[in-house]
Amino acid sequence: MLRNHVSVWRLEVRGLVQGVGFRPFVWRLAHALELAGSVRNTPRGVIIEIASDPQTRDSLISSLRAELPRLARIDDISIMAAPDQAMPSGFTILDSLDGKVAAAITPDAAICHACSDDVLEPVNRRFGYAFANCTHCGPRLTIVRKIPYDRANTAMSKFPMCQACRCEYEDTADRRFHAEPIACAQCGPGLWLESADGRLPVLPGDEIAAAASLLGSGGIVALKGLGGFHVACRADNEAVIQRLRHRKRRDAKPFAVMARNVEQIALYARISAAEASLLSSPAGPIVLLEARSPSLLPPVIAPDQDRIGFMLPTTPLHLLLMEAVGSILVMTSANMSGEPQFIDNGTAGSQLFNIADAILFHNRDIENRADDSVVRFDTTGPTILRRARGYAPAPLLLPQLFHGKAPVFATGADIKAAFCLAENGGAILSQHLGDLDEPATLGEYRRTADLYMELFEHRPDVIAHDMHPAYRSAKLAHTLAAEFNALLLPVQHHHAHLAACMAENHSQNIATLGIILDGAGYGTDGTIWGGEFLAGNYSGYQRVAHFQPVPLLGGDKAATEPWRNAYAHLQLALGKGFTEGEFKDLPVMRQLATKPIMVLESLMLNPRLAPLSSSAGRLFDAFASIIGVAQMNVSYEGQTGMRLETLAGPQMETATPFDMLSPLDASIISWHRLWHCVLHELKRGADAGHLSARFHQSLIKIVSDMAIHQHNVTGIDRIALSGGVFQNSLLLQGVHAALEKHGLQVLVHHSVPANDGGIALGQAAIAMANQN
Repeated sequence: MLRNHVSVWRLEVRGLVQGVGFRPFVWRLAHALELAGSVRNTPRGVIIEIASDPQTRDSLISSLRAELPRLARIDDISIMAAPDQAMPSGFTILDSLDGKVAAAITPDAAICHACSDDVLEPVNRRFGYAFANCTHCGPRLTIVRKIPYDRANTAMSKFPMCQACRCEYEDTADRRFHAEPIACAQCGPGLWLESADGRLPVLPGDEIAAAASLLGSGGIVALKGLGGFHVACRADNEAVIQRLRHRKRRDAKPFAVMARNVEQIALYARISAAEASLLSSPAGPIVLLEARSPSLLPPVIAPDQDRIGFMLPTTPLHLLLMEAVGSILVMTSANMSGEPQFIDNGTAGSQLFNIADAILFHNRDIENRADDSVVRFDTTGPTILRRARGYAPAPLLLPQLFHGKAPVFATGADIKAAFCLAENGGAILSQHLGDLDEPATLGEYRRTADLYMELFEHRPDVIAHDMHPAYRSAKLAHTLAAEFNALLLPVQHHHAHLAACMAENHSQNIATLGIILDGAGYGTDGTIWGGEFLAGNYSGYQRVAHFQPVPLLGGDKAATEPWRNAYAHLQLALGKGFTEGEFKDLPVMRQLATKPIMVLESLMLNPRLAPLSSSAGRLFDAFASIIGVAQMNVSYEGQTGMRLETLAGPQMETATPFDMLSPLDASIISWHRLWHCVLHELKRGADAGHLSARFHQSLIKIVSDMAIHQHNVTGIDRIALSGGVFQNSLLLQGVHAALEKHGLQVLVHHSVPANDGGIALGQAAIAMANQN
């Protein structure tokens, strides 16, 4: 190829470009263009040096962007003229450079089609091998100890490659070129199956078949996955599912289900092309799908729900097990409720035989926990409900205004805990870690935070945290600030929700109205907020409207005992003695009349024992209790809201809002009229589904009307929807559609959860925006 004006160019590529086959990809492009030069990993990304004329250089850059490998993502390419230097005669791949870390660690990726074919093809040398992978799939975060991402820095360092794997690893044309976890049955990790009384009599190579036989006969089997242990059982066997619930102490929270392929899922659930694409994506999340009616699966899988979480095999081990079993399986994390996942064989062996009849172990260490991610597809697009395996720790690009800011560590919240590291125009949100009221989770949180800061050589100048004085994450922030001699920045909970939604949508620091519907967050007035309209940006906010504050009878008990919220709401709406009034014959009144009325009335007047709260989550609890669909106690967060959403779905199209809207010149949305309407409907014998649909339509209308009113008053035409209650699909889609119909720009979450799992991103954005 004839070239003019040849110069030496240095291209610095940043993004997800390590451990994803990016260097051999560059090598192939360079050879096609007959370029001389080199490519190497660095702590900042990838450096490409070429001797080229400008036109050919630009052709290479265009191909880099257009033909990326399956797991790669380019965030930025900087181009500079390099000093004149001798170029190699061809194009070579060089060893990694050490130095300050800024390159991304790629999330773990579900098994690709090529590796699936390998392990299922009898003539392939990896036939039946449970740890096959290539540059397009396999473990990443869960095996890495430090970066650059090279084999010596991973859990695979103890498995020397055999000659056959070494040849593939060094062959630039092979899809396993520099696939750091590369392995085969001759040199890589191995499996074994154990029962409570010792290793089962299983011949080498028969471990998966023996586990499948046990599952087929109604047994429960635990298996070591990518980021933790799973527990599996037949999904069509109600008795074994009930036994699993009893052993896990998980009475009602839905289980996920694994199927062999999309076609098998379609037998049990309605699935769109977009949902099928999510299931088959490299992230391989659990996707919530609408169950077919009548359902072919036992209701005990997802009690009182119309959606079931389905997933496809994410590793060769899961694929081989599913092929051997044939039927779909319950596939749930193998931890006791509220505790972190087990990751090491010793702990799993001592604990999981209380749950499983046998455990399928392997000897590849899990360095970092990663639970399964959960995603739902709405009319607004994909909604991440839990961000973990497959998504974390992929960096999130931040708006330009955050470039050059001092590094920040944001501790997030105590529920659905996740932290965030932010610097150099990007943010790294950790995987979902659990709830910090569990001591083991708190310890895992700190261990993971230390690991991330070591991996990314992150030394924060600012520690952002929730302003709630009793939050464990806030207390940890004080510890970290002392260790790093960093500034502390308390952030209001719902302001962080607003900022998180803005940041993931790459919003600049412009006025936005945040509608934040949430369970609880500490307010600046000392009350508990949760139904908020905040006008502001990253730099600050004003609380322009909110839901009516209602006492939380017994404080935190109100979050687990819905009847307490019903009593508080009805007492405010109807007055003292309401259980003996016009509606005394309703079941809810008879139930509440059995409670200690004098004690409850006293609590209503005691802000210390019954703090005022505008919580949207507790509003749902109250409604569910009043119409008789909530138990005396809930067993997991969001249970009543999910039940109401399921009931409302089939009747949403015909349901009309209650006539209960507050005057639009008010800044407080009152629920007094709502309860009068609901009680009259109950008296007339209205069913729960009809009432729930009208309740949802009422919320959609009153929230949308208030937002439009605030738009008319303030001129703000950008609306951000955030908070855990916006995980309700009916509410999210209804408010989004109503506001867009009015011509407003609506921001919603796609990359991070609307719940507290995304709040650390907002804290970090606020901390950076408020730097001098």
